[in-house]
Order: sequence, then C-alpha cells, then structure tokens
Amino acid sequence: EEKEEKEKKEEEEKGTPKRGDSRVIKKKRRKKPPAPTRAPPPAPVKGGEEGEGGKAPVEAPVEVPVEVPAEAPVEVPVEVPDELPEGESYEKLSSFYKGREKFDPSSRPDVGDDFPLKKVIDADPLYVLSATEKKLTWKFRKYLLTHFPRCLPKVLQSAEWSNLSHVKEARALLKKWPMIPIVDALQLLDAKFTDPCVREFAVGCLSQMSDAQLEDYMLLLVQTLKHEPYQSSSLCYFLFLRAVLNPRLLGHTLFWYLESEKDSVEMSIRFRSFKKELLLFFSEEFRAELLRQSAIVRQLAVIAKQVKDIRERENRDELLQTSLKKVEEILLKNTFSLPMNPRIRANGILISESKTMQSATVPLFLTFRNADPFGSKVRVIFKVGDDLRQDILTLQIIRIMDNLWKGNGADLFVIPYRVVATGTNAGMIEVVPRSRTTAEIHKQSGGALGALKEEVIWSYLKETKGNETLMKRVFATSCAAYCVLSYVLGIGDRHNDNIMIQQTGNLFHIDFGFILGNYLKFAGIDRETTPFVLTREMVYVMGGQQSQLYKDFCNTCFFAYEEIRKHGHLFLSLFSLMLSTGMPSLQKAEDLAYFTAALKLDIKASEAEKEFDDLIKKSLKNTRIYLNNMVHIWANS
Repeated sequence: EEKEEKEKKEEEEKGTPKRGDSRVIKKKRRKKPPAPTRAPPPAPVKGGEEGEGGKAPVEAPVEVPVEVPAEAPVEVPVEVPDELPEGESYEKLSSFYKGREKFDPSSRPDVGDDFPLKKVIDADPLYVLSATEKKLTWKFRKYLLTHFPRCLPKVLQSAEWSNLSHVKEARALLKKWPMIPIVDALQLLDAKFTDPCVREFAVGCLSQMSDAQLEDYMLLLVQTLKHEPYQSSSLCYFLFLRAVLNPRLLGHTLFWYLESEKDSVEMSIRFRSFKKELLLFFSEEFRAELLRQSAIVRQLAVIAKQVKDIRERENRDELLQTSLKKVEEILLKNTFSLPMNPRIRANGILISESKTMQSATVPLFLTFRNADPFGSKVRVIFKVGDDLRQDILTLQIIRIMDNLWKGNGADLFVIPYRVVATGTNAGMIEVVPRSRTTAEIHKQSGGALGALKEEVIWSYLKETKGNETLMKRVFATSCAAYCVLSYVLGIGDRHNDNIMIQQTGNLFHIDFGFILGNYLKFAGIDRETTPFVLTREMVYVMGGQQSQLYKDFCNTCFFAYEEIRKHGHLFLSLFSLMLSTGMPSLQKAEDLAYFTAALKLDIKASEAEKEFDDLIKKSLKNTRIYLNNMVHIWANS
C-alpha cells in the first residue's frame, strides 16, 4: 500500500495523465516518434503540496511539441519586391510574377500618363493600339469607366482574351459599364470581338434605336451576322424581335436582306434558317404577301435571263411583253406590294410602258399600275447580273449623312432612292419620277456638242415653267450636297449618264459601283482627275462665280463637310463592319485609307474649309470631264 501511494505521488508530480483522463493528447502516428521531453516540476504551492481542503490543485495540461515529419510541405511566406532583381534569378522570379497585377486598376493617370492616354481616347475606330498603349489602357480601365465610358472598345481591345483573369475582369466591367452611344456600340460588333458577353452588351446599346434608324442600319447589321461565332446570338434575337414587332417596315426589310443572302456559299444555312423562323412568327396574311413578292421576283429573273440572250432590241421588247402577260395572268390578279417599297401597292403591270434598257446586263424597265387611283405610276428597274449590295450600302450611308444634316436643321434636298437586292447579283431599283440624266439633256441640246454648252441645264429647267428662284436654290443646295458626298465617299465613274436632274431642280447621282477612291482608268490613264464633278453649266444655273447663290453653294459645302467630319468615327465604324463581307471595294482595312484621308480628322475646321475651297476651284478647272461626257453620248447613240 505504501508502494502504490508513493507511485501515485510521483505520477502527480510528473504531470502524466492517466488513461481515461480528458487531458490526453492525441499524437499522429509516425515511424519513429521522438522521446517526449519531461516538463519541469510545478512550482510549490503555499501551504504545502496540497491546496486548501487538502486537495491537490488542477494544473493546465502540458503541451508536448511535435516534430514535423520530413514529408510535409513547408509554406514559406513570400514578400513581393517592388522591382525584380537583375541577374541569374530574374528568369525564375519573372515566371512567378507573370500575369500578376502590380498596380491599382482604379488609379488615376498622372501628368506623365495623360498624353498617351489622351491619344488612345481620341483615336478613331481603325486605330491599332500598341503594346504599351494596351497596358496603359488596361491599367486605367476603371478610370475610363467613370470618366470616358465611350472608350470601352479600346479597353476591351487592351484585354488579353487568352488570360482567364482578364476575361473575368472584362465581363465584370461590362456589368458596371453604362450604356454607350450607337457609334461606339457598333464597334463591338466587329469580327475581332468574339466574346458573347461583349456582343450582348453592344446589342443592348442598339436597343435605343428607333425603327426608322434601325431600317437605315439594317443592311450593316445583317452583314454583321456573318461575324457572329454562333448561329443563335443576341444580335439575331434583337433583329428577330424588332422585325416581328414592326413587320410592315422592319420585317419586310429584314426578309429581303435574308433572301438576298440565301445563296451565299459561307452563310446560306444560317440565313435560310433565320428566314424560315422569321416567317413562322409573321401573320398568315403578311407571310403570304412576302411569298407572293418572292414568286414575282423569281418570274422576273427568268424573263430577264431569257431577254438577255437576244441581241436585237426589238425582239427583246417583244419577248418581254409576251412574258409579262403570262406573269400578270398568274400572279398579278390581286393587289401586291413590291420589295422596293412595302408602303406602295400595285394592282397590275402596264405592259406597253415596259421595255428593255441598253446596257451590258440588259435591265428591265417595268411600269406598275398604282392601286391608289390618285397615286402616280410605280416605275422600277429590275437587274440581273450586277451585285447591288455596294449600291445599297452607299445609299444607306448617304441616307444617314442626310439625316445628320437634317438633324442640324439643314435640308440639302438629297434623293437617296431605294434599291433592294432580291438575290445574288439581282435586285430592284427605284426610278425617281420626273427626272432625266444630264446626258439626255445634252443630247436634246445639240447631241454630243451639247456637253460643251454652259446654258444647257438652265434651259432644261426653264422649260418646266416652275418657280425659277426656288429651282435655282434647290439646284445649288443639292449640288453642294453631292459634291461633298462624292468627295468623302470617293465615288468614281462620274459622267453625264450617272448624274440626273429632277424637274424641281434637284441634282442627284446614281450608280455607285466604284467607291472609296477606286477610280476607273482608260489605257492606264485616270479618267477622273478631280474628287467631284462641278462644271461650268452647273455654276451657270447659280448665276456665275460672282453671284450670291454661288457663295451660298460654297458655304453649304463647308457646312456639309464639317458635319460629316464631326461624325467621322460613326462612318468609319459602319465601313469597318462591312470588311470581309464580300463587298468588292471593302476587302481589307487598307480599303478605308481613302475615306480616312478625305475626312482629315487631324486638322481644324477652318483648315478643312480652306482645303475644300481649293477642291472646288480645282474641279471647276477640270476640262477632261467635258470630253468624258461627249464620249459617253457618242458611245450610247
């Protein structure tokens, strides 16, 4: 008993817990556990070894240190230095820091950073950011978010889309980014932006468009569908929804743009599928009307190909009239609308007033009877063999420019007549009523020599017996508009068969097969040596170079040119969207070099006015245009 009591006292002094004690320390099993270190004896308590009441005090358990086995990984805290050291260890450390942010993304640029950042902010949509500019733009992305939200396309260009952290950050920014103007949102639909979140954000910004605006941009957006990485996309749903909500305007327009691309080698499946789904959501009546238009167009295409194979014009007209009678008996019993303009309805075709035209493609000049008894006849030109998409694009750009001028309170009497593509290399062209080509006016006034007479155009206008003062004003204003349009768009092949005049005095241009500085050459010599056509006969209508009307003409040119320059980024975005869509004059970014140079965005308004004034004087001195007009009259006589 004394022996057991002695052993118990020794165990208490050592602090070794007994079996079943809650203070037992669980240790990890290891191959060779180290011998436990003995704890020093506890300090003596006053009153002896036992506390009050004769009981030993409860002591805290003694922690036994456990050695870490060799196999366990050791975490060593790493401090990131401000700069990487030079020497042998640089490569190892650089790989460790690669992809890590070393700056505060919400920082504000200082004086040194302000200059290159300003260059990025002011850059046009075609500007390619350098590696340094990309790094700087990405660094200050949150600053641009709050101060320059229109720079979103530049911020997204600066992101590394192969870097997952950049992709997550870019998508997070899009959720915070405010709505941006249409001109900037269109840039995000370019082929270089393939991320669905980016394209969805762009479509959300386009939702602010009115139906009239969307109709003007419809061709561009349909062509942009070719850039979509997937058939089902935000842009597709957007166009689909707006077309169903307004079928008579947007639905009709979208249907024919899809129909014209149905034979596209690359995108026929996508466009055919989209068109099929679109028709299912239209009303039965409207769907039947569109299919009826399509059937009429197919019959006209067959007739145009048959007529084209006949050489003699008299036989052509005879075959045309015979074929049109069959079409009218089958298809034209009820009223119908034409693809060119859904607002106008016809109830038949005037066969006696329809004929073939003298041209390489032998177009059909067709006259339809207006269903409105008080409405004028509907005349169209049906072509097979020409790609009309470039004409449509040019006319839509002209329409947008005209709307900008009207938005500033200036009606420049522009006539953006309607053209619709009905298939591959086929389409309908609106015939502007009460208008004639300047070639016809020249012929009427002495044949080819009529192109040399100064008073020839004014004599034609006086025969209409209209208000002479108003006709002169309309002529001078519209002439100024088309001088500016011809210059900035680089419209080529300008001669008296492509310039027309309405009886009201409106001057307008047709046939836009050559744009963006692609001028024709004859035997290696440029046929056009001036940027636009301004002849002595035109200035004669204005009263000469010393008249007030001529001065007003010049001022109108300056105003129209400056308004286009102010919105230069919009038109660069529109043209860039059409790159790689099959347009003959828009194959690569270099094709836009002419347009960029013509805008002269890097100079002040006063300097641009002076340069355009020099172009007016240069065009007036051009004598080759008169020879060119005479040759066209001889060739078509």
